[in-house]
Amino acid sequence: MKANDKVDELDQLLILAKKSELAVLVKLYAEKNPLFRKEVTRYLDAKYKSAATTSNYRKLMKEAFKQTIVSGTYYHRLEETNWPAVRLKAKELLEEGQKLLAVGNAAAAAGIGIQFFASLKENISEAAFEGDDEGLDTGQCCTDAGKLITQAFRHPALTVGYRKAYLKELKALGSSRLPSLLTDYGMFDFHAMQEHLS
Repeated sequence: MKANDKVDELDQLLILAKKSELAVLVKLYAEKNPLFRKEVTRYLDAKYKSAATTSNYRKLMKEAFKQTIVSGTYYHRLEETNWPAVRLKAKELLEEGQKLLAVGNAAAAAGIGIQFFASLKENISEAAFEGDDEGLDTGQCCTDAGKLITQAFRHPALTVGYRKAYLKELKALGSSRLPSLLTDYGMFDFHAMQEHLS
């Protein structure tokens, strides 16, 4: 077997491999090889703790709110936000935010939570306040986002610069109609969260 054939075989097997299996392999190999451990740590550190990570995750949260469904007839088509899909993607990103916080990227974690509220404000409709078949509702996403923001603000890794910028964003969100809508529907107390951050 040629070297190229082995590479092709590896490529094919990697397609089948699960992320968790690869993570176990990397960890086992890193325990035996200090140089590999150092390189993997450096690579992952750059990937998940950089300022670019913060903006990338905020962009992903914005994109989550662009999921739409089309209803109506050929002549009277209506495109509206697909709230169940939005909530599901937002939940995944908020969970990812908790993982980022665990590795010390408090800026990215807070950014994800704040972007959730900013995107919700931009796309708010009555349908946003209805639950879905999975039992996931906007209120739970708000609670998760608020918790993530609060935890990130308590984290020592959140710099003064990010803290000031995020407080400014939250102040702008707090003066919009979003907090009163969330309170009216009994979903989330945005102003109470803000008080805990000041």
